[in-house]
Amino acid sequence: MNQVVNINDTKLPIEELHLLFLIYKLRNDFGFLESSKNNSPVNGNGEVMPLYTYPCYEYLNSIDWSGSKVFEFGCGWSTFWWESKGADVYGVDNDQTWIDKINSHS
Repeated sequence: MNQVVNINDTKLPIEELHLLFLIYKLRNDFGFLESSKNNSPVNGNGEVMPLYTYPCYEYLNSIDWSGSKVFEFGCGWSTFWWESKGADVYGVDNDQTWIDKINSHS
């Protein structure tokens, strides 16, 4: 049995409604379109996100990291995110482009 919802006289299979909800969340809460356009991960507010899974990001984002010490083996977008959370970030990397990017930001 297929379930259909009626929104403003438009009939839509419930699966389509679920898909539209997910697209809405990716666009507005997780900044998926802006991330794609700018080739850098940002959330819905335009703030840098680490390249972690969304559930991992949501969990880590719920914790106060002020004054925490974080070691990263390989620097990247997460380095900027950890710094924005007030953590002291220490990292190693062999990619000179990222090393320069991190050093110019600090």
